[in-house]
Amino acid sequence: QDLLLRASRVFGGGATAATNRTLTTTANATTASTTSFGTSYAGSQLDAVSNEIIRTAKRVAKESGVDVQFAADRAREATNFATSMLAVSNIVLGSGYAYGSRSGASGIEGYPLYEVLPQVQQASSSTTTATQKPLFGDYTTAERIEPFQYEHVVIKGAEMGVLAGAIYEDTVERSHKIGHSLVANGTTANVAWMVSDSLDYESRYKDAEDGFDEAVLAREKQQQPIFVRTITIRGFDASDESVDREALLNDICTAFPMPLDDATSERVLFHGGLLSIAKQVYADVKKYIDWSSPNHKIVLNGHSVGGSLSILVLLL
Repeated sequence: QDLLLRASRVFGGGATAATNRTLTTTANATTASTTSFGTSYAGSQLDAVSNEIIRTAKRVAKESGVDVQFAADRAREATNFATSMLAVSNIVLGSGYAYGSRSGASGIEGYPLYEVLPQVQQASSSTTTATQKPLFGDYTTAERIEPFQYEHVVIKGAEMGVLAGAIYEDTVERSHKIGHSLVANGTTANVAWMVSDSLDYESRYKDAEDGFDEAVLAREKQQQPIFVRTITIRGFDASDESVDREALLNDICTAFPMPLDDATSERVLFHGGLLSIAKQVYADVKKYIDWSSPNHKIVLNGHSVGGSLSILVLLL
């Protein structure tokens, strides 16, 4: 317990140093050098704790008559994993997940945090997480969510996340809490789905590039709200005894390539098992799409396997 407490303090210190570095978007070489020293110091503490954990594992194994080398190897694996997790966490806290969406991975101009990294590198004699690029900095398609995108991406995404969770338990209560009325629910091909209605505004479904500020909110209040019908599809749940889990798992593992239709058969192939389920789900939910008003927005939503199925239903 003492070792775990000391390890948690080290991890806490590393996270604090990284957080402070994130908040300091403009800094000189002296500040950067101090931050690098703090991170290196936390790293040396972590090494000391890791070594002590391994020594303790050996001692306990010896006293208990267990293979000492085996215990030491397992302890070393655990501490190496913890160290790797700390390194990734420091990268995320210090440099984020991706470059700004307006610049992409090819350009970092206008972002003070990234501009200070060369100063950090010169000031530090060792490589630390302070010199790291964003976690997904090598991928040009990875984009940071900017503040002007929060309403469209984060808030709307969180709403869909709540629905994707509500289909697992407390469906009516959790749907009502976010303003969704339950229209229908059912199970098709051992996959549960539900249909819900809500009110929203047209601007929430337009491109977020133009931003979403107080002026947009003010204009929304003068608009007529629109109806939104959301179809949420459940993922695989190994604890769900109401469906044939073995049959569903067999369909999920049936990954032979299958075309969506004859027109695209030579260009696009899909996961055969999931496409088969998606076609059956679509057949059952199609009437709720057809019965909707032309002014309705239709949203397809799902978690895990349910997310894959929602994309396939969209294509169908």
